Amino acid sequence: RFKTELADIQISANMQVNIDGFLRFADYFFDSLFVDWAVGDKISQSHASVQKVKNDIHTALSKLERMEEKTNTEISALEDKIEELSNNIKSVQSATEKIKLYEQLAVCQEFAGLYSEASESYISCSLLVSEQETKDSYVLKASRCFLSLGDAEKTDELLTSIASTARTGKNAPLLKLYAAWSWISKCNTFEETHEPIVILKSYLKMDSMKSVKKEILFTLWYITLESEYASLLQTEFPNSLENAMAQGKADLSPL
Repeated sequence: RFKTELADIQISANMQVNIDGFLRFADYFFDSLFVDWAVGDKISQSHASVQKVKNDIHTALSKLERMEEKTNTEISALEDKIEELSNNIKSVQSATEKIKLYEQLAVCQEFAGLYSEASESYISCSLLVSEQETKDSYVLKASRCFLSLGDAEKTDELLTSIASTARTGKNAPLLKLYAAWSWISKCNTFEETHEPIVILKSYLKMDSMKSVKKEILFTLWYITLESEYASLLQTEFPNSLENAMAQGKADLSPL
């Protein structure tokens, strides 16, 4: 964030007082008062430039301090909400109410970067619902959390558990996408990503995968750094977070 703020500060690379050229010539042929005035003017300009940089840095630091204060407040509020939801779950008896609370808890935990805890909450939701498609959707969310943890083994285990029921229907695109992400996470070299990249490229041509097209485009851009995928994000999904990241206007830093 500091780098982003400093990017707005225009710092000249040449702040030295230069008395070469004409002023050196004038020092020999004109009154020294004129030369002193010209050199003094150069010094004043350089001093003003330095002062502007100092002011800009001070402004950036002040803004960062306000951002830090706001972030700490948000983190504290999020921690309080997680504790509140955890306590409420223990006191409710209705399965419907428990599902609602577990889902809210999972969302808060995932946002806070507590991926292991969030996955457990999503799994709790899946165990409480009876409708298969909804059950599978919670398992997919748990899989996403394990992907965030870099745990491909657990991700594959969960994806395999719903492969037969989620292969078709509204959960199918995410099932295929997460399987590709898990595969990529296990690759140790760029060359090893060739096959999953080929698969992701083929998904771009499938109507059934349109719901996750921006995620596929971002994945392909992130791995290959090929500008065509960033351009497609800009054209087709200009207001998406994926496009903002590809354009360098946002980053993947956690809260």
